[in-house]
Amino acid sequence: MRPVPERSGGVGADLKLERTVVPDKKAPCPNLTERKCLTFAGGHLLRKIGLRINRDLFGQKKSVEWLAFECDIARSTLREIIAGRSNFRILTLKNIAEGLGYKSIEEFLRHL
Repeated sequence: MRPVPERSGGVGADLKLERTVVPDKKAPCPNLTERKCLTFAGGHLLRKIGLRINRDLFGQKKSVEWLAFECDIARSTLREIIAGRSNFRILTLKNIAEGLGYKSIEEFLRHL
């Protein structure tokens, strides 16, 4: 619980305790109000793309940090993409594909 100041009081207002709800981490989508669950097909595709990125990085003996720097994106964002948890933009995919040495997105997706 966390203290929340009451609005009706003056300077020395009493604090009221408000219960914080912790979502169940085992649920497929713990907080449906804040984010939507990906459909099975969409999630599967994102995982395949993340796996392809991971295999290419391993094959080239490069790190996630190196690719993030090359693509000018945050390391945490790239890690989320590799894990298949991020529904990223097409321009981000273009930057990642070029960073991995592919000439286009089509060439990258052909190898899935």
